[in-house]
Formats: sequence, C-alpha cells, structure tokens
Amino acid sequence: MSSNHQPFKIDVSGRISRLPPYLFARINKMKYEKRVKGIDIIDLGMGNPTDPTPECVVSKLSEAALDPKNHRYSVSNGIVGLRKAIAKKYKNKYGVELDPETEVIATIGSKEGFSHLCLAMLGPGDTAVVGDPAFPIHVYAVAMAGANVIRVPLGNDQAFLDRIERTTAIEVLLETEVREVQGAKVLETIVVEHRPTAERRRIEARALFVFIGAEPFTRWLGDEVALDEKGYVLTGPAAARAAGGGRDCMLLETSLPGVLAAGDVRSGSIKRVASAVGEGAMAVRMIHQYLALLDGARPGTGV
Repeated sequence: MSSNHQPFKIDVSGRISRLPPYLFARINKMKYEKRVKGIDIIDLGMGNPTDPTPECVVSKLSEAALDPKNHRYSVSNGIVGLRKAIAKKYKNKYGVELDPETEVIATIGSKEGFSHLCLAMLGPGDTAVVGDPAFPIHVYAVAMAGANVIRVPLGNDQAFLDRIERTTAIEVLLETEVREVQGAKVLETIVVEHRPTAERRRIEARALFVFIGAEPFTRWLGDEVALDEKGYVLTGPAAARAAGGGRDCMLLETSLPGVLAAGDVRSGSIKRVASAVGEGAMAVRMIHQYLALLDGARPGTGV
C-alpha cells in the first residue's frame, strides 16, 4: 500500500501482455454457459479420455505411490529405466539409436518440453513459423520466449502461395543466392545474387526465409539409388521395397546398402534447415550401426 492508502498496480511482464486469449478457456466458458441453460454438451474440445483408466495402470500407480522411495524428488532428466525404454522404442520403431544418458529427457508432458525448448532456442528478434490451426502452446511458447510468430494456414498450398504474392511486404526472389546478411543486433540488410545474371543487389529486410530443395539435384546419381517420381532419394522402407524387399533399410538408408541420404534430397523429408541438421546427426549414428553390422558379418572378428 502507498502512503495515501491507495492500492498500487503491479504490471505483468511484456511477455504476458503479448499472449493471445487462451482458446480452451474460451471454449470452457462457452460450455459452462450452455450447460447452465440446460443444453447437453458433447465435449471433444481437448481430447480428454472418456473411458476410465485401465485397472492395471491404477493399481501400479497406487503401488508406486505407497513406496517411500518414490516420495523424493526425481532426477532432473528422468528415471534411467524410463529413458532406456524410450530409447529402445525409437530403435525398434524408427531404426534410430539414442543414448538414454545424453539424448533422452523426461518432461511433465509434451507442452512443458516444447515451451522450455523455445525458451532455450528463441529470443527477442527471432521468428517462428507456426501452422494454423495449431495447438495453443505452439504460439504461447514462442511468445513467452519473446520471439515473434508467423501463422501459416494449412490445407491449401496454392492459396498460401497466392497469399504470399498478394502481400506487398514480402518479396519472392527466384534463382537467387544470399551472399551477405548484415545488421548490428537484428537483421537490417541482405545482399543477394541472381544466379543467371550474377547481378548483386542490397535489400533492406527485417526477415529472411530461404527455400531450398524444390528441385533435387540428383541427376548425377543415375540408376545407382532408387528415386521417387520427383527425383528425391528413397530411404527406409520405401527404399527397401524399391530394391526388391530382400532386406531391411535403416530410416535414412537408400536402396544401395550402406549409402545414406539426409536433408532436403531425401524423399518425404521436411524441407527445413533444422530438420536437415537433425537427420545429419542421425546419419552419423546409423553409419556406426552399419559398420557394426559389417564387423559382425566378418569371420574372426569376435563380434
């Protein structure tokens, strides 16, 4: 209280004031108002389960709750057995080997994990492209990290492209390479080069999106590995089928044994830099897997 006994106001942070209205709060309010009026509501809003939890799960949870060893804080990255089980599932289902000590972490839920990921990776001046519709956390987590959100309507690619062409604040440059990115603390200007003419120009810009991989450069491969109808390299089960189905392929393995493909050139990949980097890291681990298989097939190796 101040000296004149008037209540003072504590302002929330700018991050909170930037948050949009919470969708599910609005839906819950609408449901409540309908139910007060006696209107029957079928609730599919948050995908909550309508059936009771299986008895075996309830029994095991009760047993664990009564064990004094579980009354302490858990380790920060999750129980070792759980992390090992997650790594095992990824190996069996996706053909990806994960180190449960350094590459698996347990969180309260996917939303908690995603929000902290945004806090670690984003900040003021950054921009995240979020599909629309999306779960609220995909927008909230970015805003809480202080970054900007660009929402992209999903479902009609041509309408999306037409919308870009109509937006005067966006300039689309084809057959163009980015040569320089300049700015003190945020992006201010870029220098681009038009490949056919080698002409360079400087453009004032506050955001830059680079789209690559629309035309895969795979002609040099010839018939060595299987490609899809658009020229992208087939990997995993699709590559195995193209090779005649006589063997299993790892997730990034092509129809040629031991040859991997990662990033934009791979059929079915998400054409994003972050995805390509992640697949590159996966490829390194798969190379070790393939070499281990070769060692196991060699007589006298002891493997």
